Amino acid sequence: MGRRIGGLVLGIVAAGLVVMLVEGLGHAMFPPQAGFDPAAPNLALVPVGAIALVALAWTLGPLAGGLVCTLVGKPPGPVPALVVGLFFLAADVANLAMIPSPAWLWVVGIAAPLPAAWLGFAAARRLRHSPS
Repeated sequence: MGRRIGGLVLGIVAAGLVVMLVEGLGHAMFPPQAGFDPAAPNLALVPVGAIALVALAWTLGPLAGGLVCTLVGKPPGPVPALVVGLFFLAADVANLAMIPSPAWLWVVGIAAPLPAAWLGFAAARRLRHSPS
């Protein structure tokens, strides 16, 4: 049980790190324009590429989290990985509720975390069961 909880915690941390890295890449590639106020963000001033990297981060984070969670915790099923996905689904919805966002980002933010976390679980199982 302790290993599964540890795996879940590490999965959430890994997912968060991936989200931060990909979003940080977006900030480096698309620095804020003059007049952008992070305290009251207006996404109309943000290039579509920067928002696309946010969507990518919101997908790759749960995928990485599901992978790490499954590799570390060695659960028999996908539930811990899906908990990671649910955690990031909630974070996405909170973000979307606070910052006016385009409809397509809502779709990605809601639709991507659970399937991505499950793909991370499936990839980890495949890695664990592949011949070395």
